[in-house]
Amino acid sequence: MIDTVMLFFPISPFISIQIQIYKNTKDVPGPLKDVLDQDTLEKARVYALDKESFGFWHDLYGQLESSVSTKLYPVSTQDK
Repeated sequence: MIDTVMLFFPISPFISIQIQIYKNTKDVPGPLKDVLDQDTLEKARVYALDKESFGFWHDLYGQLESSVSTKLYPVSTQDK
């Protein structure tokens, strides 16, 4: 189980950085001011925060669930 979880955790710093970017980006960047208004940016930012947070917990749960089920119910590869 530890080996599968260890594969997941190197990715988590990138998710954390992305979440911080979504939290800290409050104003429309200069090049996008002509095509994006503040209200649309705020909606997109809140959606992206929810999506990243849900994705993190969903993926972590999936990794743990598959690790536990693999350890509890191993698949035999030997012919009987």
